[in-house]
Amino acid sequence: MLRDGSDYVKAVRDCWFCNLDGCTACDTVKKNIPVGDFPVFIIVTPYYNLTCCKIYVANYFSHTISVINGFTDKVAVGVIFKINPSDSGKIKCNNTIYPANTYIYVDSGTNCTAQTSTGAGFEFNTWTESPLTNRNSSTPIEQSSDHLETIPVDRYGIFTANFKLPHQLTTEDLVAYSTLITGVISAAVAAIGALLVVPGWSRARKQRTHVRECIQMIDADVTNHIKMQSRTQSLGIM
Repeated sequence: MLRDGSDYVKAVRDCWFCNLDGCTACDTVKKNIPVGDFPVFIIVTPYYNLTCCKIYVANYFSHTISVINGFTDKVAVGVIFKINPSDSGKIKCNNTIYPANTYIYVDSGTNCTAQTSTGAGFEFNTWTESPLTNRNSSTPIEQSSDHLETIPVDRYGIFTANFKLPHQLTTEDLVAYSTLITGVISAAVAAIGALLVVPGWSRARKQRTHVRECIQMIDADVTNHIKMQSRTQSLGIM
């Protein structure tokens, strides 16, 4: 690992060429690894039996320390994964199940997915994030993709996968639904009743009007008959 440039370091591969004259060491540049501003010091942690290898880079101007995964040559971020409730699911990154409640390093940009535990009966709810310095504060992670169970881990922090039980009808729900249905049925019955009663009122009004017209016609006939009798008597016709 060699410092080169103002904001990245070079990953090199050690190699040895051996012949009859002896062995010669060389360095082959593999890739540039972006880190902080102006890296000045590099420390490589010793590893045995290929169990661990981390490179720490001190960045002078940005006052930060970058951690590099020695096996993947990628910048790593320190995270803690949590699962809520603890027995509801698991977190898988790159087809590997990561431990919960343990401080670990993950390659920056790794996609991690919250998965429900088989037979637990839970379903995924949300991802929340907390800073390492204040574990009592958490904020929802906003996502624009359709796969809400998966997030890119590209910064330090505590990432919690929250699960929930599927919604089940409670006694309060049944009472509320019953009240709502009763109200709807009552309103429908009232509306139908009004539609049935209104034509009856209309017919009754028409019948009453017809009766009054008949009575007026009878009164007119009686009046005319009386007038005719009076005129006949006055003329002496009997």
